[in-house]
Amino acid sequence: MAYTSNMNCRTLPLLACLLVALPLATFGQQPATKKAVVNPATSYEAAFEAMPDLTKQGLDILQQWRRVPVDVAVHELIGGCADSHKHLYAAMSSREECDWGIDLQKGGLDVAIPHVGRAAALAKITLLRSRKMMGDRQSVKAASDILAVRRMARDVATPECMITAMSSYAIESMALDILEDEAHRLSTTTKRRLATAFQSLDPLVEPSRVIDKERVYYDWLRTELAEAEEQKRTVVVAKDLFKRLGAPLPFQQLQSFERTWRRDLDKCDELQQELVRLVKEGRGKTTRELAAFEKQRNSWPIIARLMVPQVGGLIRKHSDLQKRADAIGLTLQR
Repeated sequence: MAYTSNMNCRTLPLLACLLVALPLATFGQQPATKKAVVNPATSYEAAFEAMPDLTKQGLDILQQWRRVPVDVAVHELIGGCADSHKHLYAAMSSREECDWGIDLQKGGLDVAIPHVGRAAALAKITLLRSRKMMGDRQSVKAASDILAVRRMARDVATPECMITAMSSYAIESMALDILEDEAHRLSTTTKRRLATAFQSLDPLVEPSRVIDKERVYYDWLRTELAEAEEQKRTVVVAKDLFKRLGAPLPFQQLQSFERTWRRDLDKCDELQQELVRLVKEGRGKTTRELAAFEKQRNSWPIIARLMVPQVGGLIRKHSDLQKRADAIGLTLQR
């Protein structure tokens, strides 16, 4: 997993950019000492557990986090997450790979990925705190919170799949939102240090990598259907599968799938590899070729129509985030 490994190896240089000539206590950290190896996911999970149960008012605040007045209710929400933020900073200071302990190869479509929703909630509360710090003219603390959220956006993206990628992109977008709205309130020195810190962040996970990693679902399906075939339960398992995919099939089509599932899954894999190739080829040709690829969807086996992802939105979001981050980086350095 080169993507996450590279990211974690570069965490300390990233933090050092903002810590130069600034007291460590500003970031809620103690002077550096030798630490035990800590999986960032452990710190994030502790942060999620420490978050208070959200009331209707709290949920409304998070819904409008970007525009809501930083009033007493917001202060109370932020104050209730003090321990969560300590754990968030512990995750940011870790150099280890973020491993959520989720194995798509074994669990496939049955796997729950609970960290994405909780990470989004923590990101909004942290960015609310950043807004508060800006209002209090505590530029370094405000910038540190934004940096922590952008690091979390990258850690959320494991294991690589469409769900985690879209969550990663959404959290990254929130961090860019606050910079576009509020960066003018940071001190000039802090803005420049933050721009330098951002240059040390690893890129967001690439759409082509996500699409390629999602091929693991076909391995899982092959195993599930092979076991069902041995037990003479292929139709039963297929019925449940298509129901979960939102396309219940009549018995006759299920019988047909019972005979063709191996060939159909091979076709899924072949199509997804073709999709990876198209996405990797570059922005200029990809849009046209993706459209041509999608036009063929109705001719594919039904399992392929349902399982091979539609990735236009993912690609556009990734491209948009790259452009926004570049523009913000230039603005911060002025």
